[in-house]
Amino acid sequence: MPGTDTLIWIVLAGTGAVCIVSMLGVFSSVMRHETDLHNLRNRVAELQYRYSLQLARLHGHLEDEEEVGEVDILDDDGQVIEPGEPAIEEAPAAPARAA
Repeated sequence: MPGTDTLIWIVLAGTGAVCIVSMLGVFSSVMRHETDLHNLRNRVAELQYRYSLQLARLHGHLEDEEEVGEVDILDDDGQVIEPGEPAIEEAPAAPARAA
């Protein structure tokens, strides 16, 4: 039979392990909730965008076959960059700052 000191350490270790596992369960639940909330916000934004397009088409501001999903990429001067051209020129690397 283990001594009293050993028994106390075993009980404390078991209690600590149970606390750690329960905290990890709570953290995973919070992370799952935040992930679901993020996905829901993205879905709501997408549905709002589609609804606004539908209203614009309904009121005649957009043609039915007009494609709205694509956007033009502009350079610093506001000129449209063609798909074959490089979009961003490589800038010289800035030296690292010392903290």
